[in-house]
Amino acid sequence: MIAIEDRELRQFALEIHALWKKLCHIVKPEVKNNPKRYSILYLPHEFMIAGGRYREFHYWDTYWIIKGLLASGMHDTAKHMLQNFKYLIEKYGYIPNGGRTYMLQRTQPPFFIPMVYEYHTVTADDEFLLSVMSTMEAVNFKEYLNYHLIIILHLIIVIYCLNFLMN
Repeated sequence: MIAIEDRELRQFALEIHALWKKLCHIVKPEVKNNPKRYSILYLPHEFMIAGGRYREFHYWDTYWIIKGLLASGMHDTAKHMLQNFKYLIEKYGYIPNGGRTYMLQRTQPPFFIPMVYEYHTVTADDEFLLSVMSTMEAVNFKEYLNYHLIIILHLIIVIYCLNFLMN
């Protein structure tokens, strides 16, 4: 941001960058030890919220947050958020819609792999990529997507529908 020559734009960029401090949250360690006392899900690392009234992560929003963190040079924070999602996949088998117990019965379209892709494209962190590879492979996307073939005038069209059923 220092490289931004226009003074007003540089100041604007610095003000936007300063918002990360307000959006950053950490789950208290006692949540891990006493999860039934809290509605928030335990996460081992800090995470960013989308803003507004939320105090927990939301799955789909995190893709855009990670892109912003990477653009802001906050690679470690982006990595920590991905490690949080790895933790959730290993614990629940998927990433919940959001970071509350009452959101455990739903999810959003699968964005974990695109998030890892964005992170790796910017950082070239092969060690991290290898550490999440088995987690990415474990996510069964067939549970997310049902597809239907439609034939119109000899054209085959594939339509995908998000359909995630929880036990």
